[in-house]
Amino acid sequence: PAAEADPANPIAISMFPWERAVLSDGRQQGPMKNWQKLYWAAFGAAVLFLAGNRARLHYQSIKTKEELEADLRENRRAMQAALEGKSFADGDDPFEGMEPQEIEALLKQNAPDGDPYAGMTPEEINAYLAKQQSEHVAKHLSMPKNIPTAR
Repeated sequence: PAAEADPANPIAISMFPWERAVLSDGRQQGPMKNWQKLYWAAFGAAVLFLAGNRARLHYQSIKTKEELEADLRENRRAMQAALEGKSFADGDDPFEGMEPQEIEALLKQNAPDGDPYAGMTPEEINAYLAKQQSEHVAKHLSMPKNIPTAR
């Protein structure tokens, strides 16, 4: 209604009410003040800085064709090793330097038949896990030393 009657702002019909209120109220007559120009210059510089930084990071992370081919070869090697039942994980092997007999002895010591919960009922398993969890929390959670008590 009032927006249609404003000949000074022909696009007021397509504006949101808050835009129309700011741009059509007559407060901004004449050129922008120096502090307004500084504000918009700083805003523009910040946007350009952020966009430029993102573009720089993007272009730094682009891999060359040779790097992509090496990644593809490594993925294929890992898939083939997994299909053959071999270890496909690179990096530190927890059993590195151990003989097969030592590995088997370690596994039998921790889980004699391959199941760490062998011989336990579901209730015993739950109690065992709750105990392990509470010990872990008590060991790794810092609690206040002097807890005030109600009198």
